[in-house]
Amino acid sequence: MKELIGGRYLVNNDGTVTDIQTNITWQRCSVGQTWTGETCAGEATRFKWYDAIQLSKDGWRLPTVDELDTLVFCGSGHRMPSIRPNGQFVSEANGFCKGDYVRPTINQLYFPNTPENAFWSSTPGPYGSDGGWYVGFGSGVVVYGASYFNYKVRLVRAEQ
Repeated sequence: MKELIGGRYLVNNDGTVTDIQTNITWQRCSVGQTWTGETCAGEATRFKWYDAIQLSKDGWRLPTVDELDTLVFCGSGHRMPSIRPNGQFVSEANGFCKGDYVRPTINQLYFPNTPENAFWSSTPGPYGSDGGWYVGFGSGVVVYGASYFNYKVRLVRAEQ
């Protein structure tokens, strides 16, 4: 039987969780880590943006920035708004966690041993930039980076 945790995630028996609010399935481990049945072991691999996009296979893909943003968990309960009007960056709305919060800013119950680093999304950056949006799980910030930056990756797929 699948376990529902946090009222949002169904824990599957294959190293994934299904978000019942968005109906997508997440890999519990970052790319490069291995699910042991209890936690994610090993080191997460870093990728340039174009290389991260190429990881899509067998239904798995890089999440959009809005999908990735749903994983941010500010333990303080306080976060700056996280919006990108018309895909543009607004520094006052970059999603930064406020107050006392635990790093990484992702719920370790669902996504254990996640590093507090930046994770790429599939969403291209604003202003015709050569790169994409990412979420920094050190603070919950959502910004964009140049394609040659090396960030980590977590894959997602539509619920099957």
